[in-house]
Amino acid sequence: MGGLIFDSSGNLYGNTEYAPGTVFELSPAGGGWAYQELYRLPGSGGGGGQYAPLAMDSAGNLYGTTEFSYNAGTVYELTFSGRSWHYTLLHQFSGGDGQYPTSGVSFDASGNLYGTTYQGGANGYGVVWEITP
Repeated sequence: MGGLIFDSSGNLYGNTEYAPGTVFELSPAGGGWAYQELYRLPGSGGGGGQYAPLAMDSAGNLYGTTEFSYNAGTVYELTFSGRSWHYTLLHQFSGGDGQYPTSGVSFDASGNLYGTTYQGGANGYGVVWEITP
């Protein structure tokens, strides 16, 4: 499991390392914590291999990576709308553009997303990737 992150209300968000890959929320409740599964990630291997913590933007959207989904890994976004979370696949790695992202997602001031993979790319040693909004 990647690290946990807090939102401004004191809720914790995290993800599971092994299939089926899930994103969850822990909310303070009566001196303890209430667990809620927010989303079960798609892809071969069930979205497993999420070693890195999630990131949250100022609008409360969650971003993460999966190491093995769709064979070479993904970058995704979860947005809350109405009563549920909605999944958007931002990038599916193919090997030549990187393979097996294990880093967390970082933002710059313009909202671009950055991370790394530990394999793939031109020489097979991984890449630093950028996704622009």
